[in-house]
Amino acid sequence: MSERGTPSKRSGSPFFYIRRQIRGIGLLKLSTGTRSPSVARRLDQLVLDLKDLGRLDALHALKDGRVTIQELYANRLPEQLNAVLARGTSPVLLPLVDEFLKVGGQDTGIRDRSLQRYRVSWQRIRELLPQQAKIGDLTQGFIAEFKRHRRSQLTPTGKPVSPATLNRDLAAIGAFLSWCEREKGIRVDRPELRYQRESKGRLRWLTPQELAAFKRACPDKWWPLFGLLFTTGITVSEALGLCRSDLDLASRRLWIHEQHGRQLKRESRARELVVPEAVVATLKGHLEALSEPRLGTARIFALTYWPVRKAWHRVCSAAGIQGATIHDARHTFAVHAVQDGIPEARLQRLLGHAHPATTRRYAMHAPEQFLNSDADRVARHMGVDVASASQLRLA
Repeated sequence: MSERGTPSKRSGSPFFYIRRQIRGIGLLKLSTGTRSPSVARRLDQLVLDLKDLGRLDALHALKDGRVTIQELYANRLPEQLNAVLARGTSPVLLPLVDEFLKVGGQDTGIRDRSLQRYRVSWQRIRELLPQQAKIGDLTQGFIAEFKRHRRSQLTPTGKPVSPATLNRDLAAIGAFLSWCEREKGIRVDRPELRYQRESKGRLRWLTPQELAAFKRACPDKWWPLFGLLFTTGITVSEALGLCRSDLDLASRRLWIHEQHGRQLKRESRARELVVPEAVVATLKGHLEALSEPRLGTARIFALTYWPVRKAWHRVCSAAGIQGATIHDARHTFAVHAVQDGIPEARLQRLLGHAHPATTRRYAMHAPEQFLNSDADRVARHMGVDVASASQLRLA
């Protein structure tokens, strides 16, 4: 059969069909999906153009049903054509998502709490995906559509979805695509996620008066944990992951690391800290009161997050402290540290921040009384006589 010809109609069908015999492809038969002769001719010409350009990959995809003639016509520029063909050959999406949510944390070191947030996000993402969607369908257009969809929704309290919530959904997509690339070896055409600008957020911390009220209202069984959070700046998840071998009260040392099945948020969170003398006796009494065998891998605090959070709120309520979350114990440590003049670089190490900018947000709480002494210290280091300079200004 000749490679040349014109689209024709089949008996009983309102649409024009293309029928071409192409070397290397064989007989290509497909519906144009149009009743218009002029549109059908343009689609037929596209088939011939692809053959002349040597784009047998596009013609194979067309014959196998992985793409439609309409998709090829709408994306006939080379870059667009490559993207369409990549989507057509990409694996089915949702089974891979299920595998990622089941084993992705083990493969890539994602923390359990992060993986739980990803599960919630993927429930929302699935709302816009057909059952047979492929990885290639996660395009820039899909990301834009998903953002519009999320912005149109309301939270259970009737408020619009916040930029931070939307960014967590986008992070779930990004983490999945990274897992596909690194662990599954799948070629991924990554869309730009373009995270939303978030508000600076809150920075709640407890004043010395609030701390005193908190300690008075705190039951003795809870103070070893809460006292450790306030005086070291570790997070509640880090505290609940501590084993007995991580704490040496004789040297007042505390180690945060990834062992015994624990996962840290990032590498910078691995650190060695000093336990203040004020809580050493409290922790010693807590350990002596435990009935479990004194194994090095035994948890210091045999608790989970939600009971600890509820206990925190009970203490705050009894102490008359408003609007404080358990993470604010970490903020309290950081703010009091800068107020007492601890340098930013040292505080960054104590808190385990990966970037100085994260620590720098506490700088606003540095008292002004340090400014004069800091300026004089720098001048003396440069060899400038501070007293002489002051006399010259007064003369």
